[in-house]
Amino acid sequence: MLQKDVFCDVIEDGDVVKEEPITEVDQVMEVLSKQEVLIDDVYVEEEVGKSRRIDDEVAGSSPFYQPKQHSTTQFSSRMDFGDWPDMDLSCLRYSSMLPDGKNPPPPRVWRFPVLSSVENIPETMDVNSMPTDEEVETLVKGMSLNVKSDEGVIAVESGGDGSNEERDAVFKSSDPLPQSTPIVQGYDFNKGVDYKALFKTYKNSGFQATSLGRAIDEVNRMLDCREQPLDPLHSDLTEEDPFIRRRSNCTIFLGYTSNMVSCGVRDSIRFLVEHRMVDCIVTTAGGVEEDLIKCLGNTYVGDFHLDGRTLRDKAINRIGNLLVPNDNYCKFEDWVVPRLDALLEEQRKEQKIWSPSTIIERLGREINDPSSILYWAAKNEIPVFCPALTDGSLGDMMYFHSYRNPGLIVDILQDLKRLNKMAVRAANSGMIIVGGGVVKHHVCNANLMRNGADFSVFINTSSEFDGSDAGARPDEAISWGKIKKSAHPVKVSTS
Repeated sequence: MLQKDVFCDVIEDGDVVKEEPITEVDQVMEVLSKQEVLIDDVYVEEEVGKSRRIDDEVAGSSPFYQPKQHSTTQFSSRMDFGDWPDMDLSCLRYSSMLPDGKNPPPPRVWRFPVLSSVENIPETMDVNSMPTDEEVETLVKGMSLNVKSDEGVIAVESGGDGSNEERDAVFKSSDPLPQSTPIVQGYDFNKGVDYKALFKTYKNSGFQATSLGRAIDEVNRMLDCREQPLDPLHSDLTEEDPFIRRRSNCTIFLGYTSNMVSCGVRDSIRFLVEHRMVDCIVTTAGGVEEDLIKCLGNTYVGDFHLDGRTLRDKAINRIGNLLVPNDNYCKFEDWVVPRLDALLEEQRKEQKIWSPSTIIERLGREINDPSSILYWAAKNEIPVFCPALTDGSLGDMMYFHSYRNPGLIVDILQDLKRLNKMAVRAANSGMIIVGGGVVKHHVCNANLMRNGADFSVFINTSSEFDGSDAGARPDEAISWGKIKKSAHPVKVSTS
């Protein structure tokens, strides 16, 4: 039961001829169902200050009901509830347009109470009497609706006087971009599978593909510089150490972490070393031993979620989703311990002091396996530096060996001098670093000695926001003098 009587004005020839009282919610829906109009949102106040929405009920009684038409609402007629002080925005409102967009006959005019936020609203308006722009602007404040007529649509924006500011905020004009700004475009596979063309499109594909495309360009710049004839003034004929002697116009330093050797990337690195496409390698202990161990036993593909306790019981070691039987490390011990004995013997007899790089060279020659990175590095006289050689299985073997046959000396300073000398004497320098940690910093710090590398590409999963050197962007290395200010370095983040 409605709290107050509701009256519907019945109009004939523009004059109100009678008022029909409506006292029940059902009567409201009954009257609505007889109107050939589009009904918008319908609210009925059943108690003072409380209203409920009856859209769903009306939907079943009016064939013209179309809910939620706020963005295309035509001019709303009004329903008169007298002086109800607690009435909400409207107890009833509907659209005055038929589904086909034509004006309906005007048998009735509905009215709703005037609110404090609505000013200067006439008490009654004929649904066929379309208001002017000025009338519409004074009719509604804080509401959004469209008034349709045969001539077109009069748009009324919400927010009153602020409407222009809102429109300007949404439809702000763009400044023209420079003509040289690249357009986003990927590869068209209708042209067939052309990997060279595919890689070229990466630079303009967006996101990390753009970084990868820029990294490809940077590596190609290294190789182009490398192919240029070496200036005779930069000849290095006086250098007695063939491993660090300058060979080309651009010395390329390759750094990588051990996981790159544990996985299939090992074969790509081996290809680069086999064909002398790099001049120097810096890696971790795992990058050394995993290469050798793979010559003695296989590494298998498993799963990241395999249970560690179960694997431990079975003596299977997990590297990510890779599996390495512990037997492989037993084979490695059997292979490497006699060679450690030989190194100690030469130290004693010939007073030879070994460094990590010279030990790695010896192991590379001893493994004698063309699938090995270290084999080709030794064969092509490419030095492999490992400042943390003892941080892995090889260190374990050296530890046990120091008890069984003590005395082996490993001089890391000797390697630091060799690495820094390569950087200082380079005509031009390029860095390709896959991963982070000691590998990344060791290569970058060597290039600090020559006031920065000319070319640089970093590839890793680390973020700069923890302050680690691993995640630092190339711009940070520029601030330290590890990359030249004139360089165009690239970081490819794979996280």
